Amino acid sequence: MKDNAEMVHHFETIGVGEPQRPALKQKRGMFTGIALTLALVMGSVTLAQADGWLSHLGAGEFSNEGNKLKFALDDTKWISFGAGYRGSYIFNERVGASGYKFNDSYSNDNARFYVNGQLHKYIKFELNTECFFCNNTSSGDNPKMIYTILDAIGKFEYNRYFNIWGGRMLVPTERGELNGPFYHATHDGFKTPFFQSDYSIKVGHGGAGRYGRDDGGTFWGSVEPGFGTLQYSVGVFAGLRSRNNVGPNQNGNVMVAGRLTYNFLNPENNPGYYTSGTYYGKAGDILAVAVGASHQKDGAGSFANRSDFTGIVGDVLFEKVMPDNMGVFTMNGEYKRFWADYGTAAFAD
Repeated sequence: MKDNAEMVHHFETIGVGEPQRPALKQKRGMFTGIALTLALVMGSVTLAQADGWLSHLGAGEFSNEGNKLKFALDDTKWISFGAGYRGSYIFNERVGASGYKFNDSYSNDNARFYVNGQLHKYIKFELNTECFFCNNTSSGDNPKMIYTILDAIGKFEYNRYFNIWGGRMLVPTERGELNGPFYHATHDGFKTPFFQSDYSIKVGHGGAGRYGRDDGGTFWGSVEPGFGTLQYSVGVFAGLRSRNNVGPNQNGNVMVAGRLTYNFLNPENNPGYYTSGTYYGKAGDILAVAVGASHQKDGAGSFANRSDFTGIVGDVLFEKVMPDNMGVFTMNGEYKRFWADYGTAAFAD
């Protein structure tokens, strides 16, 4: 029998200001102890396009679209600003031989600013920032906190069948990453960071991606083959990078990644190849089955003990709107498999 019993009071704040996706009412799962959730919905405010727009503000119009205030000169010229925040507060009440003890902690899980815009019928852009290391450092760590670029994407969006994104962006592999932190069905959805773009402290020599992002380009689109909707996304990225005589990728091999998603019922209405962990019934019945893969030659190991890297993932989202206003049933599932054939000596060098 344990000496101490612990009761945890968990308090979360969630900000939804991402202008990329439909506004979703956030819900949380069950937590140990007492869980209380606040949703801080921050809309996006749009201003004029920089290149000569400021002199024509009088010709534009403001519109209120749900939780987003938009200023646009026309349907193809606009710019928007938004913000998103997630934080967790944990209060512990411990019962031991010496009586009650209390301690608490607060973490900044995500703190982001968003800029989206359109310059032409086919030309768009996206710029998002994040507070890196805000939630996983101690007092002696360096860096303690870095507020820098999360996404920087130039977009050529021609039609539903063929589009190109270039810059720093999400690598199209698994739903768990493409949801982003604000569109999961649970508060913390990142538990198995094994793809290169998931788990690294820097982007550049000696590192890979960060927060699921990497530098590269992605082709994406969707078709309707007669039954349901098929979405594809294929990209070429830098992947794991290495310095001279340090690290396995001495030849600058790139990483190739891709994802196929088949929506057997209603299509998922998301910008680009982004996903969500739940739609709370707003999209109707959903059955999405997907497979993703990533491969890079010399993408794992060390300089002396190197290996190719291959990762595959299969995931499914099933959402059913129950009759008689009884709610929504949602199920998410995911399977991952990874190959990297380097010896244990790689951990020593």
